[in-house]
Amino acid sequence: MKPKYHQYLLDLTNLTSASGRETAVITYIKNWVKKNKKAKIKSDQYGNLLISPKIKPKSKNKSPLYITAHLDHPTFVVSKIINDKKLIAEFRGGVQDQYFLNTHLRLHNKNKIKPKGIITELHQPTKKQIFKTVHVEFKRPHHAAPNDLIPWDLPKSKIAKGVLSAPGCDDLAAVAVALALFEQVTGKTKPAPEVRLLFTLAEEVGFIGAIGACQSGIIPSNARILALENSKSMIDSPQGAGAIIRVGDASSIFNPELDNTIRLIATQLAKKDPTFKFQRKLMPGGSCEATAFQTYGYDATCLCLPLLNYHNMNEKTGKIDSEKIHVSDFDNLIKLLQQTVKQIDTDSKIKPLKQRLDQLFQSRQFLLK
Repeated sequence: MKPKYHQYLLDLTNLTSASGRETAVITYIKNWVKKNKKAKIKSDQYGNLLISPKIKPKSKNKSPLYITAHLDHPTFVVSKIINDKKLIAEFRGGVQDQYFLNTHLRLHNKNKIKPKGIITELHQPTKKQIFKTVHVEFKRPHHAAPNDLIPWDLPKSKIAKGVLSAPGCDDLAAVAVALALFEQVTGKTKPAPEVRLLFTLAEEVGFIGAIGACQSGIIPSNARILALENSKSMIDSPQGAGAIIRVGDASSIFNPELDNTIRLIATQLAKKDPTFKFQRKLMPGGSCEATAFQTYGYDATCLCLPLLNYHNMNEKTGKIDSEKIHVSDFDNLIKLLQQTVKQIDTDSKIKPLKQRLDQLFQSRQFLLK
């Protein structure tokens, strides 16, 4: 894969972002659009971003293809200043309680100096406070303000021996995949596909941006949605074994037609390209936006990267750690999406599942007489 796509991966996974405070990632995407002469951007009333080709492709697609990813990662947001060395922050995301106390955070704001603090208290949500909160103490004045971000104190993103270690892969690695895909396919396939990128907000606190997108009208009712995710790697979904066609999650099973079509495309690609690998798994470790889109009436499925240290929780050490993905899985996800965009509406061999079943019935129904 092109080195610049790996640079997108490094850049994006190094950014600090929280639900409702995705400003750094939004700025990165808007700057990318400014440099891309084929892309245009708009947002809905909830702040979700839609990227589409400047020139609408002349295609016979039955419905547009939306590639989605969310822009937030579980992170602390400063809610109250106690004094110049103590503050309270709320945690927007899902991490188990044992990872909080005595763990270090690093304040991120406009100041060049990013002081380190330590969590001294953890408080559970209440009726008035819907998120967990922590007390953070600093040895030096923190100069923080309400709404500043204060993520875990983790090393910057790096790639070593084919593995990306980053403060947050979920879901910023998927954003990098989406941008790379757009560059690869826009105006390069015949007939050109009507591919759009949808970037949503506040996924980590309940798919809030995705639900808003379903209600705002930014997604047409006939759209097909491929949600991109980073999902907890399990024994039967190992890292390095390829990108994953996600059949479902902890809440639902995804659209069987889309799932089966992408499976056939991936199988064909694996026969042609010996470097391409893919997996097809349920991935029930959590729920993703494909569930939200499907619940609101869209044909949706999910493609994901197997993730180590999900939500920064290292289950072996019991401590907060960098999230990790294999770069080969990242590359293979881009390959799979490229091929999916190219074939999903143009390959006569990829027929709808019902059509294939009808043909099978016609040819063998004599067995029922």
